[in-house]
Amino acid sequence: MRERTGEMINATTLMDAGELAERIGRGGYFFIAADETVLRRLPKGRWIGGTTPYFMTEKGGVRTREKAYALELPGYLTGVKVAIYDSNTLSRVYRDSPDNGFSLIAIPAASKTHLSFALNAPSYENFAISPLAGWIAGVSVAEIGKAAPLVFDGHTGAAYEDAAVVMHAELPKGRTAVVGIINIFEPSEGDVLTFTENGFSAREALVNGRPTELQAYIRGKGLDTRLPLVANYGGAMVNVSFQDALAADGEVKFFAPVFKGVEYRHAKPIGDYLRAFIDQEPQGISDRVMFSCNCILNYLHSGLEGKRTAGFTGPITFGEVGYQLLNQTAVYIEIVTANLAERLRAETALRRHNLLMDTLMDTIPDPVFYKGVDGRLLGCNKAYEAFAGLPADKILGRTVRDIFPPDLADAYEAKNSELLSAPGSLSYELKIRDKTGEPRNVVVNSATFSAAGGVVGGVVGVIRDVTELRRTSDDLKLFRDLIESTTDAVMILDPRDGRFLDVNVSACESLGYSKPELLKKRFPEVCAGLPPDYDWSGEVEKVKAAPALLLPITHLRKDGATFPAEANEKHAVLGGKEYLVVIMRDVTERKRMEAAVREVSTLQGLIPICAGCKKIRNDKGYWERVESYISQRSKAQFTHGLCEACVAKLYGNEAWYKEQK
Repeated sequence: MRERTGEMINATTLMDAGELAERIGRGGYFFIAADETVLRRLPKGRWIGGTTPYFMTEKGGVRTREKAYALELPGYLTGVKVAIYDSNTLSRVYRDSPDNGFSLIAIPAASKTHLSFALNAPSYENFAISPLAGWIAGVSVAEIGKAAPLVFDGHTGAAYEDAAVVMHAELPKGRTAVVGIINIFEPSEGDVLTFTENGFSAREALVNGRPTELQAYIRGKGLDTRLPLVANYGGAMVNVSFQDALAADGEVKFFAPVFKGVEYRHAKPIGDYLRAFIDQEPQGISDRVMFSCNCILNYLHSGLEGKRTAGFTGPITFGEVGYQLLNQTAVYIEIVTANLAERLRAETALRRHNLLMDTLMDTIPDPVFYKGVDGRLLGCNKAYEAFAGLPADKILGRTVRDIFPPDLADAYEAKNSELLSAPGSLSYELKIRDKTGEPRNVVVNSATFSAAGGVVGGVVGVIRDVTELRRTSDDLKLFRDLIESTTDAVMILDPRDGRFLDVNVSACESLGYSKPELLKKRFPEVCAGLPPDYDWSGEVEKVKAAPALLLPITHLRKDGATFPAEANEKHAVLGGKEYLVVIMRDVTERKRMEAAVREVSTLQGLIPICAGCKKIRNDKGYWERVESYISQRSKAQFTHGLCEACVAKLYGNEAWYKEQK
């Protein structure tokens, strides 16, 4: 390209089509914003542009269909090329950009190319490797839906309703382009909204994890939809603006897409938009800005017409491009020396790193803090604020003595001194009372961190409330003691194969195994008399189908002896895992006692006996001999003989009997 003086058109001044046509005729490269009627009157030349009737000038925001904003690129550029992309080819935009330079882009609002860029830009090859800035072209608010936004390729004079026009500009060595983004919005401390799909609209959102109808949520909360949703995209806060929060089809429409799984919060209210922009303007930026644009929503919602936004002038747009699609932000490109660019990149990286670290800390549910060697708090997360019962501005710069009761402050200071005297890490437990006076157990894990030169810079720590853990541990110990003290055998089995998972002392003693030995076995291995086709899985299904089963069983001891038992079997599910709980009782002694009772009870009650022959009438009405009746009902055995009276009666007259007598 031919060398130019480096003069740029005063971007703070709007000009009519005639004046701009004259400048185009001089041969420079231009990036132009104007109403369609102005752009169509311009001659062919080295320019690209897009439609908008809204502008920011040195005197403030204006709306005009008669004048144009034009940026003439600096004459020291070493190369410029214009490219036209559609939704299928726009993914090449970063790959086509120069190694050292920048790219300016304009895309028609609501076009297929616009929607594709919004959803897919972060996945483009070489995304954000080189600066890309520009705007989404639009029309007067009153003509939305009636007139089509357009972008123009000045070389051919062609206008496009669905394409991106891009000017790739190469810078000489020693100069660098930097994209800056000013976002005055911050996320509130309110509900977290996440979405299950990427898109420009949503019917539902997960509000703090719960599916919620989005329109009803907005109405119920009375959300000011002039304020966007804000999310952290890899260390940069990005807005998603509401287009129509109460659409007739039941969906909520956005000017930029929401992304699946990203956490969004409604923005904090802005008191003074203009002041907020001025406060965020980098020092000295007005002398370095080559191009800038601001969002139409900021213009409409904050009454910027007639008000200056400091050194930022240019088109007011229907979406901003700062590497990707943005909403309700100001975007600018500045050309700086390589050294300054490196410093700016480092500062930006540091800001993003700090923002990322703050966000990361705030996602940690445990209180986190760090403090200097003097004991003054340097930083903390939201959980620590809740733990202390104070906001961050009442914590930072203060010591534990300013925040906590004396006894707790004493304990903290003692451990802090111990750690600083022997740098490294330290873990300790404290019993404290929370803000409501309830006793709590906390574990503090702390460590020293290094400052410049390797000296100890202070202490960082994490506080974990272990009250419930201790309570659970105590409950578990009590439960274990109860299990171990019972005389019944308690066995926990894996229902898949019957393997022992846990047993108590009584189980070990009953079966004759040590606990390690028993935990290597399966339940069927300690059962006697099981048939060859015994089906363990079928047994488990029976247990699952009943609330509990009480089954007779014969157990096999380690020494080979067997004993009768009763097994109470129950299926249980804990933490998503299945278990079989067996409570076994040895019934050997009970069986012996039952047998003895049966023997005794057999001959109890009223027994009919013949007064003459002495036979006994049985339950069926037949008369039986005494010995027969008793032998059938007991284990008694009989021998026969004669008593003296019967002998005398039978043989009393016999000589041998008389001699014996």
